[in-house]
Amino acid sequence: MQEVTRHAYRRFLDPQVLARLGRLDLMARHAVEGFMAGLHKSPFHGFSSEFSEHRQYMPGDPMKFLDWRVLARSDRLYLKRFEDETNLQAYVLLDCSGTMAYGDDMSKWTYARMVAASLCHVLLGQRDAVGLALFDHKVRRWIPPRSSGGHLDALLVEMSRQEAGEITDPTLALHNIAERARRRGLVILISDLLLPPTPGMSTSEMVARWVSVLKHFRHQGHDVIVFHVLHPDEIDFGFSGPVEFEGLEGEDPLLVDTGSIRHVYREQVGRYLDLLQRECRNNRVDYHRLTTSDQLDLALSSCLDKRRRL
Repeated sequence: MQEVTRHAYRRFLDPQVLARLGRLDLMARHAVEGFMAGLHKSPFHGFSSEFSEHRQYMPGDPMKFLDWRVLARSDRLYLKRFEDETNLQAYVLLDCSGTMAYGDDMSKWTYARMVAASLCHVLLGQRDAVGLALFDHKVRRWIPPRSSGGHLDALLVEMSRQEAGEITDPTLALHNIAERARRRGLVILISDLLLPPTPGMSTSEMVARWVSVLKHFRHQGHDVIVFHVLHPDEIDFGFSGPVEFEGLEGEDPLLVDTGSIRHVYREQVGRYLDLLQRECRNNRVDYHRLTTSDQLDLALSSCLDKRRRL
């Protein structure tokens, strides 16, 4: 594992992306613990008598929790926060399996980490607790949700250290993560949603494997967002002539006459994407498809703005 140079990991936080995201909030559409029906502020704030810390007053906050001593000293409005105050708890699940390494200038793995870093920045800016799971066929790293200062840097360091490249079925690890994430919250899955080639596996069977994972999280009471990260090649198959493809997860090289299979390939991929999106909708899972050629700030702000309006 290479040593991470100081601040090098912050390359995943594109200033243009963060500026465009602005103050957009991740609004939960379903009622989860501490996050009711699209409202960021919990109705249970302040039920505990154990004082924890201060936070700045926002319009609409209950005045009874104002700290009058701080107001007298600084002429600023701050609220007392309590141990039982229930902000959103989010889990960012980042797929680091071998297929995520595809791409030269902008690999899926690099793009996915930029997505994850930007979302962590937004959530922690809302004072929400954010956890991170890096996984392939097993959970490589699990960081429990926190909202403390410096937590963003800790998350970025872990993203920077991990490389994609294992032969894997990621669905196995995700079921394990679903059992770890006990407190209901917001689950954000960032993956190419691909599986190792298995003889005889149909498109519907592959989708069913992923949907089983999503259902597991929904059964646990989580709100779920899927960011499906793909490379344009995987959708358009814009190759010409004979091409030798090398497997990213240990498969033997394969020489292909791309022109003769392009139509069939696009048809199969289109069927897979349509079925996946339909199953997500049927199971009340937010599905957003991103490609590594998408301008990240525009793509993410569109997704989050749509969620806010919903």
